[in-house]
Amino acid sequence: MEAIFVLICQILLALIFIVAGATKLTKKRENLMEKVTWAEDYNQPTIRFIGLLELLGGLGVILPLIVGVSDFLWLVPMACMGLAMVMAGAIVVHIGRGEFKHIMFNLVILFMSAGVSFYRLLELNLNWLN
Repeated sequence: MEAIFVLICQILLALIFIVAGATKLTKKRENLMEKVTWAEDYNQPTIRFIGLLELLGGLGVILPLIVGVSDFLWLVPMACMGLAMVMAGAIVVHIGRGEFKHIMFNLVILFMSAGVSFYRLLELNLNWLN
């Protein structure tokens, strides 16, 4: 049962970060500022870098499972840890800007990422021992 829950979380994380990353990579800063207020504090290259991290992280969360390459299953917990760090950074930015209403979403995504990472890391270690 928990394996299904973790898989659902992985799919959600992948969708959220692939869409968010692609949006930051393809939209201009001025267009992003209409939806995300923090964009006014960063230049276009920084926003694109954040988008690239999110896109690669989202792909890393799901691609090893889709492709079925067992040699790269370690990528899932590493990508999830990276996405948790991105969310920690987002929380710091929102606290600095006084945008406390946005923090709950970031916390949920952070804990979801950390939970998937922990579960998949445990799973890898247990399979490696056998």
